[in-house]
Amino acid sequence: AVDQHIQYFQEFLPGDLIVVRSRFREVKKSSIHFAHRMYHFGQAEAAAECRLVGVHIDAESRKSIPFPEHIRKKLEQLTSGKK
Repeated sequence: AVDQHIQYFQEFLPGDLIVVRSRFREVKKSSIHFAHRMYHFGQAEAAAECRLVGVHIDAESRKSIPFPEHIRKKLEQLTSGKK
């Protein structure tokens, strides 16, 4: 991730059962925005949220490059909630 922000709304303690729900928020040419919400098991209110931005990087040039078309299309489907 090139950018990451975490907000805690409630405390987590050792031994707590935690549910994590993840979602893609936005797909761009070479980056994807996604979030993880963490809940205490059995509770409806989020205890924490982490928002991230990931970038598709060329391993040799170490620069961002566009997602391949088939990957971008799949990411767009996941972002829109379609399968």
